[in-house]
Amino acid sequence: RFWQTWVHRVGPVPPWVKPEELPDKIKLSIDRDTLLGIARELVQKAGSLSPEQLEFEVRIGSEAFAVRPDDPLAPEEALRADEPGKALLTAFVPWLLQTWEQERVRSERMSFDGLLTTLARALQRSPALGEAIARQWPLLFIDECQDTDPTQWQIFEAIYGTPRAVRTAVVMVGDPKQSIYRFRGADLRTFLELRNRPGLRCYTLDVNFRSDPCLLEAVNTLFADEPGKPGALDIDEQHRLPYQPLRPAWHRRAVVRDDEQLRGMNLTYLRDAEAKIPDWLAARIVTLLDGRATVQEEKTENGPVQSRPLRPSDIAILTGTRDQARDIQKVLERAGLPVASAVRDSVFASPEALDWLAAWRALLQQNRETIGALAPTRLVRLSADRMPAALDDLQQRVARLRARYWTIGALTRALLSGELCMANDESASLASLLIREQGGLRVWTNYRHLAALTIETAVRHHWSLPDVVTWLEKRVSRGESDGDDAALLQIDRDDDAIRLMTVHMAKGLEWPVVFCPYLWKSEGLLLHNPAWLLHRGELGSAGRRRFRFGVRARAGRSNKFDPELEQLEKDDEHAEGRRLLYVALTRASSFCEVLVPSCYARRNLRRFRESSPLFALLGRRADMGEAHAAVLNTDVNVEDSIPGLFKAWCERYGQAHTQCRQANPPTAVPHWRRPPLVGQLVAPARIALPQPLVDSHSYSSWAHHGGLDRVAMPGADEEPGAPEVDDRWSAFRPGRVTGLAWHTLLERYLCFPEARSDMERLIRDSLPASLVGDADVAVAQLREGMQRWISTPIVDGEATLRLDQLQPSQVFCEWEICVPLAERTSVGRLLEALATGEDWVARAARTMTGRLDVDRPVAGWIEGVIDLVACSEAGHWWVIDYKSDAVTAAGVPSPAQLQQRMADAGYLIQVALYVTSLRRYLRVRGAGDITIHPVWLFLRSFGAPDIPDAGVCRIPMPPERLDRIEQALFAEREER
Repeated sequence: RFWQTWVHRVGPVPPWVKPEELPDKIKLSIDRDTLLGIARELVQKAGSLSPEQLEFEVRIGSEAFAVRPDDPLAPEEALRADEPGKALLTAFVPWLLQTWEQERVRSERMSFDGLLTTLARALQRSPALGEAIARQWPLLFIDECQDTDPTQWQIFEAIYGTPRAVRTAVVMVGDPKQSIYRFRGADLRTFLELRNRPGLRCYTLDVNFRSDPCLLEAVNTLFADEPGKPGALDIDEQHRLPYQPLRPAWHRRAVVRDDEQLRGMNLTYLRDAEAKIPDWLAARIVTLLDGRATVQEEKTENGPVQSRPLRPSDIAILTGTRDQARDIQKVLERAGLPVASAVRDSVFASPEALDWLAAWRALLQQNRETIGALAPTRLVRLSADRMPAALDDLQQRVARLRARYWTIGALTRALLSGELCMANDESASLASLLIREQGGLRVWTNYRHLAALTIETAVRHHWSLPDVVTWLEKRVSRGESDGDDAALLQIDRDDDAIRLMTVHMAKGLEWPVVFCPYLWKSEGLLLHNPAWLLHRGELGSAGRRRFRFGVRARAGRSNKFDPELEQLEKDDEHAEGRRLLYVALTRASSFCEVLVPSCYARRNLRRFRESSPLFALLGRRADMGEAHAAVLNTDVNVEDSIPGLFKAWCERYGQAHTQCRQANPPTAVPHWRRPPLVGQLVAPARIALPQPLVDSHSYSSWAHHGGLDRVAMPGADEEPGAPEVDDRWSAFRPGRVTGLAWHTLLERYLCFPEARSDMERLIRDSLPASLVGDADVAVAQLREGMQRWISTPIVDGEATLRLDQLQPSQVFCEWEICVPLAERTSVGRLLEALATGEDWVARAARTMTGRLDVDRPVAGWIEGVIDLVACSEAGHWWVIDYKSDAVTAAGVPSPAQLQQRMADAGYLIQVALYVTSLRRYLRVRGAGDITIHPVWLFLRSFGAPDIPDAGVCRIPMPPERLDRIEQALFAEREER
C-alpha cells in the first residue's frame, strides 16, 4: 500500500515529460492513466528486483526493442530521438525504478519485497553470508513453494544451491495446481523447471483427507487429461502440468435434507441476468437452513454415522472479486442471514463513520445545523416524527456532555455508552438496542472500532477536539485506509455465520457446503482491454529477469498488442483461471454448487466461451464436440446452448457425482429465522454486550492489546500459575477479563445513578458472556460482592469515603492523564523521592532500588488512566485503583501481604505518577493546598465481614514526599 500510495502521489510522470508537447508520430498513448497503470504493474511484478537484475523487452505493436534499467537514456536524449515513443519508455522505466529507491531511502521504509531484495543483494556481495546461514540452518523446509517468486528462488540458490563444507538439504512442499497468486509475483514456471532438475527426488501426495469421494470424483473427471490434447493445467507447450487424480481417504460426508443428498458438484444454470445471482443465493441458503438439513459423516468403513444440524458456519460463498462479495453480503444481510465477510474495506468508508463525524462536529460547534445532522444517526436514534420537537433537548444533551467531559477519551466513552441516545426505550443501552436490530452487530463493531482509532490517534498526537474533527473529516472524505491496517474493517467474529470471501482468501480452508457463483467469469487483465500489459518471463542474459512490456500499436486502423506477447499473457491468465477453479471446488468437503447465469446478449456469450475456464474444461472431452460446438455457434439459441452443454456433460460424465439443474431466480428473497435447537439445552435469552471501554493501565497498552475490540475467550486471560480463588469468587478466574468486567460495573454504578435501582440488570449487562460459566452463580457472587464494595467505608486517618454515597458530580471514572516529564530524570530519582521517611513505602522503595535499572532514563509524557478520582463533601480528594487479581489461594490477605504485593508489582511507581499528576492538575487550576488519599482496593477481599480494612491498601503520601516526587518528575518543565 505504501508503494501504491506513492505512485499515485508522484503521478507517476517524470518532470521532463509533457504529453501535450510530444510529437504526433509517437505510437503509444502517453496519458497519465497509462503511465500510472505501467507504474503499478512495475510495483507488483518488478518492485522486488534491483535495476541491475532487470531486463526489459518493450514491444509497441510487433516492433521490439530492449531497455536496460541500469543504462538509461538521458531525458533530453530521449525526447530528441528519432523514435520518441521507444526512447520515452527507455528513459521512463529506469527513472521510475531509481525514484522508488530514492523514496525508500528517504522515508526509511522497508517493504516485504524490500526485505527479500536486501538479503538477495547481501548474498551477492558476500558469499560468506550464505555459508553462515547454511551452517546455522542446514535443513531448509519450504512450504507452499508453488507461490514463491524469483527473488526468493535467488536467495535459496545462493544459500543452498552451492556446495558447502556443511551438508545441507532442501525439502519443498507445494501443489502447483493451487498456484493462484500470480498477481503477487508467484512464478509457477520456475517451480515447474525446478522439478525437472537432475538429482531431485519427487514424491506425490495424492490422498485427499478433506473431501467426500463423490466430490473428488467430480474434480478428477473435470480436470482429467485427454490423450493427444493439452493438459487441463498446462501453461504452454514448454511448461506442462499433468493432472494427478486424487484418491479419497475413507471419509464420507454428505448434507442431507429430507430425502435429498447433497454430495459432489452441481452445475446450476440460472435463467436470469447476472444481477440476480445474490437473490438466488440468499433464497437457496434460507431453504438449506430451515432446520431440516443435517451434516452426516462416516469416518471409517462401516463405522458409525455422526449427524448434526447444518449450521450457517458450514456454508461458504467464494467470489472472484471483492465487489462481488460486497453485493452478495448486502442481500444476505437483508434476508436476515448471519454473514462473516473476510473482504475488508476501511472503516472510514462505512456509514458509521459519517455518524461518528456528525457526533464530533456537533460536540465542537453545537449549532442547529450540526445538531440536525446528528439527530437521525444511530448514535441518537431520533425518529422522523419526533425530530422537530426533540432537537432542543438533543442540543442541551450535547452541551451537558461537552461540559461534563473534558477529554477525548471521556467523550468517546460517553458517546458509546449512549448518553446522547434518545430512543423510546431509554433504559436500554446503545449496544443492546443495536444488537437487537438486523445488521446491528456490524454497526456496533464499527462504532467501537472508530472509537479506538479516535482515542489512540488523539492521545498519540495530544490533540484537542478541533484537531479530532479535522482528522475525521480528512479520513472520512478519502474513505481509504491509507495503508493503515488498523483502519481496515474488523473481521466479524460470529462463529455461527456464513463465510464470504474471495477464492484467494479461501486457500487452505474447508466447509461442508461451498457456493461458487462467479467461476464462469474471467477477471483477467486482457478482458478489460488495456493499453499496455507486462509479462514476467524467463531468465534473460547474465541471469537478469526478463520482462516483456507491451503497448498497443496505434498505426492506422491497427490497435493490437504483439501477437506473441498477447498469447503469452492469455496462456498465463487462462491457466491460472483453471487453477482458481480447482482451488474453489476443493474447498468443499461434501458439496459444491457452481452457478452460471443466462447470457442475454451475444457479446456475453462470446465472453463466456472465450475466457471462462469452466467452459474450456467442459469442452475438452472428445465426445463433447457437438454440445461444445453448440455454444461456439452464434446462430443457435443463446438460452439453450449453455444448459445443453451442462446437461450433455453431466449425462456422460456426471454419473452420481455431478448433476445439472436449471433454476429461476426468486421473485422475492425470503427472510431467515434461526430454527430452534432440537435436543440441546438453550441458554436463557440474553444479549451479551461487547467488551467495555475500560483499562487500568495506559492508553498505549490499551490500544495495543485491543481493549476496545477484544472478544474474550474462556480461559484466554487467566494468569499462568494463578492460585485458585476461594469459593466466594469461583465464577471469576484471575485475569484481565475479570478486571474489565468489574471495572465496568463500578464505573456504571458510579456514573449512572438511575442504574443503581436495578442491580441485577446492571450486573448482567456488565458481564461478557465468555466470562460466565454458570450465569446465575456468577451474578449471585457479584451481587454479594458489589454490596460489600459500595457499603464498606474506606478510612484514611480522619477521612472516610463510601462509594454508595458518591454522586456523579463528585467522581471522575477512568480519568485520563497526559503530563510532560522533565528533560532528564530516571527511575533512580523517582525511587529516591519515594524512599523519604521510614514508613512501609520508604522501605519498599529502598528494596526496589536493588531490583530495578535505576539509571534507566525516563522521558516524554506520563500517559495513563486513573480508575477513580473522587472528591468528598469535606474537600478531600481520593485516588482509587481497583485490583481484581488473587493474592492468596483462599482467605483474606493481611495488610503486610498487600504492601508486599504493591512493592513486587511496581504499583508504588504507579501511585507516585497518578497522585502527583492529579496534584499538579489541581494546582494549575488554583486549588491551593489539597489533601489526596491514594488507596488501592483489592476487590476479592475488600469488604470481607468482620475484618477491618480487608482488601484496603493505604499508601501514605505526605506533602514532603509529594514535593520530592514532583521535583524529580517536573522540575525542568516548570519554566515552560
